[in-house]
Amino acid sequence: MGLLERRAKQKAEFREKILIAARDLIRESGYQKLTIRAIADRIEYSPMVLYSHFPDKDAILTELAEDGFAELVRKVPSFDGLPPLDALRGILLAYIAFGVENPEQYRIVFMTEWRGPANNTTEIGRQSTILPLTNGRAAFTMLVDLVQRCAEVDSRFTNVFETASLLWAGIHGATSLLITMRQFPFGPAGQFAEKMADLLLAGVVQADGKERKEAKAAEVPLGPSMVRKVLQPSLDETHAKPRKRSRIQKDAPGGAARKKA
Repeated sequence: MGLLERRAKQKAEFREKILIAARDLIRESGYQKLTIRAIADRIEYSPMVLYSHFPDKDAILTELAEDGFAELVRKVPSFDGLPPLDALRGILLAYIAFGVENPEQYRIVFMTEWRGPANNTTEIGRQSTILPLTNGRAAFTMLVDLVQRCAEVDSRFTNVFETASLLWAGIHGATSLLITMRQFPFGPAGQFAEKMADLLLAGVVQADGKERKEAKAAEVPLGPSMVRKVLQPSLDETHAKPRKRSRIQKDAPGGAARKKA
């Protein structure tokens, strides 16, 4: 091995050492408390040495997120040969399984705020902020491709990107809850994941494309009146039950008069 190769190997090994220390610190205290100095103390080097490898903490978090997305892509099995809807269900379950089996890695990838590059003046730069990580785009593209396969055989998958985004939001919510709310009685994680995937897909395939277009054309805003319309049945049921007056209400001036009235 030549001198240049040896130096490159040493640099790569040191970068990995930094990332391992960062993962450990995030696992112990959360990413909010992660600092360059804390990492330097953990590996017993000066902070200036770390700055020669990473310009700031965000660069380290970005590298960790890239690694996490790459691991997710590697762990998603191939669904070639399966019917499109079954393949789509499979990737939803694989996503949830990855999060439950790798909770700390999932937190870094999907539950860490990423500020993005400081300067995005170009069109390509602006588009890259949607999913700024290379492996992140690869992971989302896998989901989009499977939704596209479904759209090719089922007209109810009318908007590929929108459907993929909604499915992602749904499984991310389920995964995050399984990770952070372990005391909640969701039941076995595998069964909960299957029910969530089935519920999300049922919502897609049962939606009527014509009604979607008509609702979009109407452009009804979700304002206060719409919120009241949606919530009113629940509110009516809640307020239908008589409530006992508190001692404060009974003793308040005018309380007796209101009671007689």
